[in-house]
Amino acid sequence: MAANVIELQRTETELPTRVVFVRIIKAKRERVFDALTRPEIIRQWFAPSDRTVEQVTNEPKVDGDYLISLGPGGELTPPERRHPISVSGRYTKVQPHDLLQFTWRGSWQPEEESLVSFTLKDVDGDTELTLVHEGLVKEGSLATATRGWTSGLGKLVNAVSQTE
Repeated sequence: MAANVIELQRTETELPTRVVFVRIIKAKRERVFDALTRPEIIRQWFAPSDRTVEQVTNEPKVDGDYLISLGPGGELTPPERRHPISVSGRYTKVQPHDLLQFTWRGSWQPEEESLVSFTLKDVDGDTELTLVHEGLVKEGSLATATRGWTSGLGKLVNAVSQTE
């Protein structure tokens, strides 16, 4: 089951400011949490299909920093996207196997800082993952987040399934 929802939370400009994704993953919460926090697994799923993960540094604890650097994904990458980018931030909540929350600042739009939350729940032996990315107020941010997370979450499901 996969669900993408653009929440109707509004700002003064009446634009949606967050995206919500829900996935049921055939893996234990511990395994899914590892995929969200261990660099070697993050490398397998984090980048959209036209990018590759070049570097992951992270310290998944409250006030710990992270940096994920992405490069072009070869011929799949359109010419206008063949430059390196990165995303960085700080962990604000870390509850192992239940909740991971962090700030998000993309190098392509450094003036915008948003917030990402992953919540994990047991559901009939599987894991329900809910991703909320909020504070997307700059033009194009909502579309970029939707495209990136849709691709990344699909790869996350595969990465967890392949190594379970």
